Amino acid sequence: MDLDSARRWLAEQKNDDGSWGYVPGNAGAGEPTLLAVASGQDAPVDWLRAAELGWPQLMLPTCLSRTQGCADMVGSARELILSSRGEVVPAEFEFDPAIPAWPWFEGTSPWVEPTAYAVLSLRHMNMHSHQRCLDGIHMLLDRQCDDGGWNYGNPAILGSRLESDLATTGRVALALPTSGATTKALVRLRDTLDWQSTEHLALAALAHIVHDVDPSLFLAALASRQQPNGSFTGRVDRTALAVMAFAANESGECPLFVPRSTP
Repeated sequence: MDLDSARRWLAEQKNDDGSWGYVPGNAGAGEPTLLAVASGQDAPVDWLRAAELGWPQLMLPTCLSRTQGCADMVGSARELILSSRGEVVPAEFEFDPAIPAWPWFEGTSPWVEPTAYAVLSLRHMNMHSHQRCLDGIHMLLDRQCDDGGWNYGNPAILGSRLESDLATTGRVALALPTSGATTKALVRLRDTLDWQSTEHLALAALAHIVHDVDPSLFLAALASRQQPNGSFTGRVDRTALAVMAFAANESGECPLFVPRSTP
């Protein structure tokens, strides 16, 4: 795997305003821009201040943790994270729908992935003992599927247990402190070797690294997916995740990882 060529490809895809789209030539969007920054690219501070980011604000404190001059944006994102909560749907489920957690959009029910982003940011800001962070962790543990992973929302519906989604499982495993639940999640993530995609493999590798488990099988499979131009599938978000996985394997550090001193 050529890490330098992947980084060069990301730099070459930057829009004139400093942002990144999901694919080259697309208008800037919050998620690929923040992931590119987290992978080591320069942050488009002015663009980020002016943009309507929506749900990617949940991941902003994590992705900008190495960027200077962003305290105002991090503070605004922190307030949004603390004030936002999904609407409770009054119904009977095989899980607890009343645990406070985060939605993709205000006025809708909470979902697993935005909750994972919010928990990761709160833990990154050393707010692991804040009630919102504890509630978010509680919600994620409550929604774990029988196979050890997580799907987008519920572990069961209408009495049927649901299978987890590999990408969602990787994101939740990054957000949670190491426990029996994350051990089960890493077992589930072995299936990324059978259902290979750049996103699956990069997230699986990152999850293994953050929980101090050997990621070499996932990195080897991921390396084979790099294209001659340095990118992974020609997508900014996927390439940024791959860069972070390989860089984290070299250094043990990644903006998506909670600092080791934090529980």
